[in-house]
Amino acid sequence: NELGKNNIIFINDINSITKYEEFFEIINNSINVVNKMDIKYNGKIIQPISEKETIVMGGKIIDNYFNVDEDSNNIKELYENFIKDDNKKSSGTYDKLVYTSLLAEQCSLYEDMYYFLKGFIKNKKDILTYEERKLFSCSYKNIISNYRSAIRTIIAYENKEKKKENSTVLIYIKEYKKIVENLLNEKCMGIIKFLNENIINTDNFIKYDAEGKTFFYKMIGNQYRYLCEVESLKSNYYINQANKYYNEGLQLVNTLPIYNPVKLGLILNYSLFNYEIINDKKKAMELSKSTIEKFEKESTHLDEEEDEVKDAFSIFNRLEINYEMWESEE
Repeated sequence: NELGKNNIIFINDINSITKYEEFFEIINNSINVVNKMDIKYNGKIIQPISEKETIVMGGKIIDNYFNVDEDSNNIKELYENFIKDDNKKSSGTYDKLVYTSLLAEQCSLYEDMYYFLKGFIKNKKDILTYEERKLFSCSYKNIISNYRSAIRTIIAYENKEKKKENSTVLIYIKEYKKIVENLLNEKCMGIIKFLNENIINTDNFIKYDAEGKTFFYKMIGNQYRYLCEVESLKSNYYINQANKYYNEGLQLVNTLPIYNPVKLGLILNYSLFNYEIINDKKKAMELSKSTIEKFEKESTHLDEEEDEVKDAFSIFNRLEINYEMWESEE
């Protein structure tokens, strides 16, 4: 390996058949090489280690010279063990992961919620119910929402600093913005990969009705739209992919009533995509207006106390707000 100055060698994943005494010899030989190359840790020469002053945990060396604040390998192992099949429990792993995902939601720990739900989706042999799909959607939306909100906040600070003649922090803002944008890209692409591998490209996908299939197409279209919102990430590929998945869904929901929440949500998102991303404002407004008119005409008989109807009216209200705002901008 090529080593730069101030780099530190960590030796991980020592083969289990390595003899105990050989382990320390390997470490000390490595340290001697580092010292000969004049590579220092916090300005200090790295000292050879002994059995008394060294602990090896989770593949990491922890001693006076290598201070590790948290053992991420151990945390990872706890999570992996948590989602494994547990035949000893009468309720089973499925109920365990669904319940703890709901618990994580109440704690606003959406990364955990998403992780638990991915665990049960991977192991579920049948298709997801409407409620299970909503739960999964809730987890990823809250994760992505945090990054989208963070980017908007950073841009606000960036614009503020740009107005100054000699900002000393503008360079820091730009560097951090790049990190958060890359994190958003990683999260969105991770969700797309998971949906393709564990739902869309599986034998079970054919079992979903038009609403179920549209739900997942909309989810993927949304991820690409979120990426297109970021100027540094926006590309023709992401635009085309968003358009492709939104249209896949639109073709499937033709037979569904206008007050179906999945259909209505898809129309809302597709109108936003047209207005904000590809700048086809006319198409976005026409789609919104026709949907509003149909909804008002066909929803008079609905029971607004039902959960799905509540969802539909919530989406409809956002569609109305968008259309009124767009109309005022013309």
